[in-house]
Amino acid sequence: MTGDGSPLSDAARRVIETDRPLVYLTFGTVSNKTPTFHAAVDALRSLEAIAAIVTVGPGGDVDAFGPVPDHVVITCYISQNDVFQDTAVVASHAGPGTLLGALSMGIAQVCLPQAADQFRNADACAIAGAGVTLKGDALTADAIAAAIMTALDNPTYRDAAATIAQEIETMPTAEDVAVDLERLVAKAQ
Repeated sequence: MTGDGSPLSDAARRVIETDRPLVYLTFGTVSNKTPTFHAAVDALRSLEAIAAIVTVGPGGDVDAFGPVPDHVVITCYISQNDVFQDTAVVASHAGPGTLLGALSMGIAQVCLPQAADQFRNADACAIAGAGVTLKGDALTADAIAAAIMTALDNPTYRDAAATIAQEIETMPTAEDVAVDLERLVAKAQ
C-alpha cells in the first residue's frame, strides 16, 4: 500500500522485488518538467544493472518520457515510506522532504538541485559525505548515470548516510520539543 492507502502498482512492486539495487528518482510533486529531470530519466534508462522507480507528481504525465525499459517504472505518486525501505540510492532535487526523509533511512543520495534551498541542502549532503551533488553544466544524463553508480558502488556514501540516520534517531521528537518550549515559556513569564 502507498501512504495514501492505494496499492502499489504491479510494475512498481516488480522492480522493488528484483535483486537489482533500487534507485528512486523524484523531484517532488511539481519540479518534474525540467530538462534535468528528463536527463535523470535518460540516465536511468542507460543503467541496466539497477531497478528504478520515477515519480512525476500527482498531476504529472507518466507518458511524457516515452517508452522506458523494463527496469524503469514511471508513476505519478508513491509514498516515500513505501519505497525508501528498499531503496539503495535516492536521486532528487534535494528538496528538504526527500533529502531528510532519505537521510533518516540511511540512504545514499544523488542531489540535482534546481532552486532555492535545494542548493544548500545538496551542498550539506555532499559535505557530510552522504551523497554526490551535481550542478549546472554537470547535469547531463551521462554525469547523472555516473553519479548514481558512484553512490551505489562506494560504501562510504551509505556509511555516512547511516551515521546521519543514527543521529536523527537520537533527536527529540516534535512532541518533546513542544513540551520543552511550553516549559521555557512558562518559566519566562
